[in-house]
Amino acid sequence: MVQGSQELERNYGKKITEEEDDLSEVQQDSVPPEVRAWLASTFTRQNSACSRKVGFEKPKFRSVANAIRAGIFVERIYRRMSSSSLAQFPPDVTKILKQVDDWSFDVFQFNEAAGGSPIRYLGVDLLNRYGLNTKFKIQQNAADAFFAQMESGYNKHKNLYHNSIHATDVTQTMHYMISQTELS
Repeated sequence: MVQGSQELERNYGKKITEEEDDLSEVQQDSVPPEVRAWLASTFTRQNSACSRKVGFEKPKFRSVANAIRAGIFVERIYRRMSSSSLAQFPPDVTKILKQVDDWSFDVFQFNEAAGGSPIRYLGVDLLNRYGLNTKFKIQQNAADAFFAQMESGYNKHKNLYHNSIHATDVTQTMHYMISQTELS
C-alpha cells in the first residue's frame, strides 16, 4: 500500500502540484458528517479505543492529503473524458463557451458561431459542467437528439422572439444565477 501511494505520488505528483489547490475550494458544508468525524478522530488528540489498541497506527496527514488529491485528480480526468464532446465543438463555439459564466455572455455571437444551433452546444456543455450526463447516465447521442428536437421545435414557427436564441439566453441566464448563488 505504501509503495502504491509512493508510486502514485511519483507518477501524478507533478501533475497534481501543477493544478491549483482544489482542497481550498471544498466548502465546509459539502463535507459529510462521517468524514468530519473520521478526520477529527484521526488528526486530533482524542482518547479513543482505536488509539489504545496495540499496533494501531494513525494514518499520516500527508498520506491522507495525497489520497484526497489523487481522488480529485482522477475525478478531473473522468470529467474531461466525459466532456470529450467539447473537443467536437467548433473552435469559435468553445472560445465563446468560456464566457458562459459571465453576465455579459453574448448569445447572438454564440448563435452565429454555433451555426444557428446554440441550444445543442450550450445544453451539452451545461450537462457536462453540472455532471448531469454522468449522474443520470445520459448517452451523448440521446442528448444530441434531444437538443436537436428542441432546436427544431423552437425554430419551427419562425417566431421572432420565442426562438432558439431566446431559449439559449434564458438557459445561460439561469446558469449564471445558479452558479453565482451556489445553488448547484
